Amino acid sequence: MRGCESSTDGTSRVVASPLRQPSRLPGAGPARDGAAARFHDERRCARTHPRAVAAQLVMAPQQPSPAAERDDVRRVRVTDYLTFYEIVDGVLLRRMEPIELVYRRSGGGGPTLVCLHSVTAASGFADGLVQALDGRADVLAVDLRGFGASPRPTHEYTVDLWVEDVLKLLAEAGCESPPIIYGHGLGACIAVALAARGVGGGLAVSGVALAPGEPAALAPLSDLAERGDDLLGPLGELTGVAPAGEDLTPQIVARCIGAWRAFDGIAPAEGLAVPSIVFSAADDRVAALDAVGGPEWLAETAGARRISLLGGHELPRAQPQAMARALTDWFDEVEVR
Repeated sequence: MRGCESSTDGTSRVVASPLRQPSRLPGAGPARDGAAARFHDERRCARTHPRAVAAQLVMAPQQPSPAAERDDVRRVRVTDYLTFYEIVDGVLLRRMEPIELVYRRSGGGGPTLVCLHSVTAASGFADGLVQALDGRADVLAVDLRGFGASPRPTHEYTVDLWVEDVLKLLAEAGCESPPIIYGHGLGACIAVALAARGVGGGLAVSGVALAPGEPAALAPLSDLAERGDDLLGPLGELTGVAPAGEDLTPQIVARCIGAWRAFDGIAPAEGLAVPSIVFSAADDRVAALDAVGGPEWLAETAGARRISLLGGHELPRAQPQAMARALTDWFDEVEVR
């Protein structure tokens, strides 16, 4: 057995002796040219390697996201270390790595707008909106845990977990005044949960589905990744926009869809006390317009302004100009600065 090794940069270190294994193993991504193969499913890891602890985390295969190369990218650590398994040159290693969220900040005048994405893309979903706002807001767009250039551990995901991550990010990022929290789809659940805690000076949502079991349209997709079937193709057909494949790991997306459908946002939404704006689309095949917990219900419950647009589920990418105009008008009227 080879002894333990430690990295010099402090971001990744081996914490157990390596276990000699063949160079290609079930449950791991392919190891090409000596590259690391990281397990994408801890249950398969445990079955394949009895000496591996089933409760430990594993890191999903991850392609570098274009967001990671941008000048406006920043990072914030939200937890000290998580453990995962990795195969390097046929050796199974148990490593520890910090969870550092990646986010981008545009700068600009006006209020701070924190953008939380859904399950089809990471922070890049807001690129069109940032451009359309043209400096009228300081946009902070986050790669949530499990997406984009942020780490993608294969533990179970919950809205409460993402809420805690965003709270730590906001504490580090610093805002001159309470930010407006904007969430799309899954991000809308996180935004509502944050607003219910009194976080932020305003709430904006699109693609919202807050009732348990919703969005029902995504239910058939949850099992696709576990079976190894294509998930991103059917997801794109439902949403009307191709998912950003480089930001996504299908197994993680399936778990995040499960977390979205498990969330009960009815009670938090009923207690909202911040200025709110709801974007909706009659042709949204994911978030039903008239469902309990949907756009019409939330607008009425929260006393929010509702802006109806055409563009399917992915309004931030389909209608960024219209959304930017509505947001800037709303900024002025509710005086969220």
